[in-house]
Amino acid sequence: MNERERVLCERLRAMESAETAEWLISEYPMGSKNWGEALVRIPHRSWGKPEQWSLARHYFGKVPYASAKPYEVFAQIMPPSRMAQVLDEFIPPSEPDKQLLLYHLYKVLAHSNVASQSVSVEVIALLAKLGVSASNNSLQAWRP
Repeated sequence: MNERERVLCERLRAMESAETAEWLISEYPMGSKNWGEALVRIPHRSWGKPEQWSLARHYFGKVPYASAKPYEVFAQIMPPSRMAQVLDEFIPPSEPDKQLLLYHLYKVLAHSNVASQSVSVEVIALLAKLGVSASNNSLQAWRP
């Protein structure tokens, strides 16, 4: 992280959670050339639950992504069950897009602590909508 980035992250950590979320969304709106910079900044502070929802709804509005990075970022700041609830609002209609979402999301979930724990109802429901069925509630038993 260069000096400019470090100063900006310190400034963002000094703001209230709601103020920071609003700033990120206005400074890096979805669809802008630099929206991905928000993904660099999001993990550098803790977020209140309403701001987690707000940021996730804003940046998940364009799923699926061609990489796992956006899902990884949100897996760092919010529980998998909450992330699944937000993603459930944005399930793409086409089967290829669902498969792309599942491909990256599954990797994120498998590498998180979710893989060794019981999977929440929300994660199970989301994966089912993406075409994954399971005989139990352990992510280790699932394969997309």
